[in-house]
Amino acid sequence: MITYSITQQIKQSLVDNEYLNALKESFALLRKASDALTDEAKKSQAEVLFKSSQVARGSLNQFLSTPIKSDDEEIRRIIRDSMERYAELFSDMRNIGILHSWQAQLITGPLLLSNSDKNVKRLLNNGKKMLSELSMLSGKLPSTVFESVFVFTSTLGLAHLSGLIGSLHDGESEYLNSGTTGKASLSEIIHEVGSQSQLPKQWEVTLYPTLKPSTGEEFERACADLFTQIAAELNIQHIALWKRLLGLGNGPLYSIRLTIIPDMQMLAETIRWLVEKTDGELRASTVTNGGLVVKEILW
Repeated sequence: MITYSITQQIKQSLVDNEYLNALKESFALLRKASDALTDEAKKSQAEVLFKSSQVARGSLNQFLSTPIKSDDEEIRRIIRDSMERYAELFSDMRNIGILHSWQAQLITGPLLLSNSDKNVKRLLNNGKKMLSELSMLSGKLPSTVFESVFVFTSTLGLAHLSGLIGSLHDGESEYLNSGTTGKASLSEIIHEVGSQSQLPKQWEVTLYPTLKPSTGEEFERACADLFTQIAAELNIQHIALWKRLLGLGNGPLYSIRLTIIPDMQMLAETIRWLVEKTDGELRASTVTNGGLVVKEILW
């Protein structure tokens, strides 16, 4: 799956509630347009299926009057070719809409740092430094940082998102790009365990590992095993490894995203679990030298 995320610190002149209300309207319009596009694709798919079946039926009619054993291979070939043509056409139509989308607010207040777990404190401080390097959260009273995320099953969906945003009127889309500072990035979901179903209250913890590019494949394999284990032993609703694509955006190449419920106490338990269960390069790149950002999923 492919993700497109926009992280931006809103202008001081914008009030959080006004920004979120306007952004929510933009999200609703995008989802409505995306659903309409998906419905249209389903109708086209049904038409293609009907036409493909008609072509196959016409080709098979010749065997109805004088079927003989030697025709079996030719019949199989006609059916196979028809199915392959349909599959090729269908693959271009499916999954063009938005699969998931959500809006989150980064939580950076002093309450997080009051946590007694020294590992959590270190990771949170590292996360703030990473944001600072992206020119975010600067100044004594920084404005709020938000993240908009769109998930697609293929790059075709991303192309349609661009068209959907372009179809919005200026007033409907301005809040998708109204930050004083921000970054957009395109990523691939390498591994994931669990479900992203909507719940009344959710926290997302994003852990940014620091590792050498040459150790990427080894790190991905280690995460696959780690995710299965952590999901089984802790109350983690969803965990996924994202990898930034095509060099787009900046910051760490990988990010580990965990959806945690029911409250932030789970954060300390999760970090303690990682300290105990990981070692070597995996521990060094995550809980020792990594950065941590906490977000509240708003919708």
